[in-house]
Amino acid sequence: MHELDIKDRWMIALHREGYPFVLGAAVATVVLGLIAPPLWWPGTAITLYFFFAFRKPHAVPPLNERTLLAPVSGTVIVSEARAKDGGKTREPFVITVAATVLDASTLRFPLTGKVLRRTDNDAPAAGFDFRKARDNARNTDLALQASSGEEYALNVRASALGRSITLDLPASSEDIESASAFGFLRFGGLVQITFDADDFTPMAAIGQRLKAGESILAIAKKSK
Repeated sequence: MHELDIKDRWMIALHREGYPFVLGAAVATVVLGLIAPPLWWPGTAITLYFFFAFRKPHAVPPLNERTLLAPVSGTVIVSEARAKDGGKTREPFVITVAATVLDASTLRFPLTGKVLRRTDNDAPAAGFDFRKARDNARNTDLALQASSGEEYALNVRASALGRSITLDLPASSEDIESASAFGFLRFGGLVQITFDADDFTPMAAIGQRLKAGESILAIAKKSK
């Protein structure tokens, strides 16, 4: 069992990113509640929200090791093979999952395998322009390879609100088991997974709700 999976099983179901928010809200609730008792209720609600937003639910992946699993919990907003050059040449299949502030934003490895390349793209502060904040949000590209040889890619983009991606992976290759937790999106974001339709049969539909490490996005056609 992978080290990250062991931590996921035995540690409290709260990502480390959430401890400052949960503890800060709890302390503020106690202090403000002593000053003005009616503030107990909104303070408690905010504390519970932070625990809910930063929760790290355990994933139970399917037994079939050829399944490409959802890398984050959320809703499918794109599921298509994009064409170019007048439709004569097809690009790899693209599935995009949107995680909101109400979703558990723990990132999980879609297939047992390794990281080939990692590229982090930091963006400058965008001030108060929400559209610029969205466009300039930090994003990370991961080139991955399944243990059976199929290659695919993840683009992880932080939300304009959270603007933070926490990854527990080194820049070099490392074998990781399917559904193992490898990072966190603070207050949601977008995760785009790209794969060759010759290697996988897509299964996800637009509007479908997914659970990280459990829901199936595609199935590998054959083992190499």
